[in-house]
Amino acid sequence: MVYGRELNNPMPIQFSGKQPTAETMRSNTFDIERDVDLAKVKTMIDAAPSHAKFGDGKVTHIIIERDLPSSTKLIVRVYVNAPRRSGYVEYSSEGKVLRVHD
Repeated sequence: MVYGRELNNPMPIQFSGKQPTAETMRSNTFDIERDVDLAKVKTMIDAAPSHAKFGDGKVTHIIIERDLPSSTKLIVRVYVNAPRRSGYVEYSSEGKVLRVHD
């Protein structure tokens, strides 16, 4: 996760039920330095308040993860908070707006 301007350490994966195989783990995780274009993420962060249409909204944090279980594609959620509403903008890893949740 990213809070403020800092990239936090990755969070450990928590399992429920049967422990996955190494192959399953590889298909469900990613290498942020190899698989994520951080310059595009910065563009998403800068654009999210206007995409959310919250007026004076500010980005609070982002989450980058696989769109499991429907897909293994990476998605980026940029969370925006404003005095009267909050939500997030969901982007593809290429920077395309997929949806706005408020």
